[in-house]
Amino acid sequence: MAMKILAKMLNNLFQCKPSLFPLVLIKLVRLTIDHGVSPMSAIGLAYYGSMIANLGDLRGGHRFTKLSKALVNKHQFNQIAGEVLWITSDTLTYLEPIQGIQEYRREGRQMALAGGDIQSACFNAMLMVTDQLWSGVPLTQVKESISSAQQEMKCSTEKYFEIALSSCCLQAGHAVQTFFLGLASYRIYRETREELWAQRGKKLRERIQTWNEQGSKWNFQHKLELMEAEEAYSNGNFERAQILYDKAVSSAKQYKFIHEAALANELAAKFHLAKGARS
Repeated sequence: MAMKILAKMLNNLFQCKPSLFPLVLIKLVRLTIDHGVSPMSAIGLAYYGSMIANLGDLRGGHRFTKLSKALVNKHQFNQIAGEVLWITSDTLTYLEPIQGIQEYRREGRQMALAGGDIQSACFNAMLMVTDQLWSGVPLTQVKESISSAQQEMKCSTEKYFEIALSSCCLQAGHAVQTFFLGLASYRIYRETREELWAQRGKKLRERIQTWNEQGSKWNFQHKLELMEAEEAYSNGNFERAQILYDKAVSSAKQYKFIHEAALANELAAKFHLAKGARS
């Protein structure tokens, strides 16, 4: 019963009182070690893997998420399978091509509905839409997915987009936040020359670099190259910036992020215009 109460607290703490989240999570994992496996152990290990990944160890975090899914499959913990899948799929967006995560979300939604877990079904449906958006699916298809999800969902999803980068666990949306905040930081630095923005851009670029090195180059290589291009431009290294803009465009096309190839082309064009090029 204690493990069930702790597990039910986790999602609420994550959004409402994140400072208590690690304490409750570690207690849940400790109870599993001391007293054995229960369905709540899989939830605890899924969140624990996400937290480890957020601390910078993607591979270590992935080991715990795989263990969580293995417990669900081995012991047929069907009632919590949907929740485990949406938590672990967030971590997988850093390790596998994001275009392929859709199937995990779809499976998680179906299992949550089968187990009567409406909340997790809603999360999986919502995250299928956000994954489509970030992976460059045509907006007409994204719109159709939103309409379909709205018909099935009666829960509010706004809180997902309010999760700060300082949260304890790694969320799929963190990659997008980090990428665009980094690009914005370099732009503001060029306009203000305030060192604070250069340092923010560098910190965010280093986070993308870590994910690229430890996780999926498919998802992060072009993002890293574009952030490096913006950093080089901001520091006056124009030759390096030009090379990196070209690489970012090429990588984004190679990995099927057409919308971000367009963004890289736009930023490269602004770079060349600022240097006086007209062709």
